[in-house]
Amino acid sequence: MIRGGRSTVRSCLGLALVLALLGSVHAQSVYRWTDQQGRVHYSDAPSDTVNATVIECPPPPTPQQLEDAQQRIRREQQALTEMQARRSTADRQEGVIPPRALGPLPANETSGYMRTRGTGVSCEWRPERSPAYAYRFSLALQVHDDVPVGAFIEAEFENPPDEAHPLLATAVIDVSGPGQVKVVDVFLLTPLVDTIRCGNHRVTVRLYRSRQSRELLGTHQQLIQSRFDSALWTALGKNAFDYLQRNGHVCPYP
Repeated sequence: MIRGGRSTVRSCLGLALVLALLGSVHAQSVYRWTDQQGRVHYSDAPSDTVNATVIECPPPPTPQQLEDAQQRIRREQQALTEMQARRSTADRQEGVIPPRALGPLPANETSGYMRTRGTGVSCEWRPERSPAYAYRFSLALQVHDDVPVGAFIEAEFENPPDEAHPLLATAVIDVSGPGQVKVVDVFLLTPLVDTIRCGNHRVTVRLYRSRQSRELLGTHQQLIQSRFDSALWTALGKNAFDYLQRNGHVCPYP
């Protein structure tokens, strides 16, 4: 007798295993009833005291059906292995390095006067130029209430094609609205570049009392992760979309 089950399919499977172990592989019916305590029972024989519901279970598979299923699984596994091998061969011929995981996104950092609200890497289509794709970094910051109006923010973003010349973005803490409320949310956007690399790119943010005085109040560090590499377009051209679709949005270049 089997007690306490709630799934008919699961009960049929469980009972079939029990009957198979006992040698009663021809039983195809399961009886279900509830006792006075509300407990549900399943058995291969009906209750003597309570009306039971008959649940028809399919017969167990024959040895031939089991063999056919195993052969089908082997054929599907072989087809998958061959497909993956063909894809790997095509990637090698196209000069594509196998994808690798980059790990989690860098944490949003907090410093003495600022904290990171968000980061990003965007791609823009420029059909009139070559290369047609361009990229830029973005960094959203929140400054503390004690940062004075007129404070000047200057951010240096790592420049993938030219590390000696970082990408610059600036902002001024100003007031806005009818009540002249100090703006504490800052969005920094770099100029467009033709090259982007997989990995984490560093940003150094400097906070000055004003643009003129250049009195340094504090610095802020942040990493921005790019999960795309512009070299894909060079290696694959329009086939880059197919590559991303079959490999997922992870970087294929170290």
